[in-house]
Amino acid sequence: HIITSLAVIFVFSALFLIIFPQLFDCESQARSIELPDGRLIPLKCHWSAVAEVAVGIPLLASGVLLLFNKQRSVKISMGVVGIVLGVMAALIPAYLIGVYGTASMICRMIMLPAILLASGLVVLAGVAVVILAASRNETVNVAQQRIS
Repeated sequence: HIITSLAVIFVFSALFLIIFPQLFDCESQARSIELPDGRLIPLKCHWSAVAEVAVGIPLLASGVLLLFNKQRSVKISMGVVGIVLGVMAALIPAYLIGVYGTASMICRMIMLPAILLASGLVVLAGVAVVILAASRNETVNVAQQRIS
């Protein structure tokens, strides 16, 4: 039942990473850069929010697989996938794309810490899944297997 709870953490964290950054990037607050020709372009926090969707969707899929699959190897694999996606979710706004530099901007005050918290939770849950799934003994009852 513990792995099921960890799978639910994957699912809710994935939904959070998909939805939350879209609501707390600078573009959602009508902030952008105006070019000399008058065009507006989004700040880099907007692109971080978009990239989080690309991390959140496979995390959601791995959470669902973890919920409904009973195979030990799949659980271990989904735990590893969760760890990798959790690290990627943190790296996107922190290093790879980034957020706006001013400390008073919503992306720096709210979006970045929230993503780092959620991604840290995913990494911890992934590590726990790998440890728990790897430590469970799988016994095979030969008498119950059919020989085809």
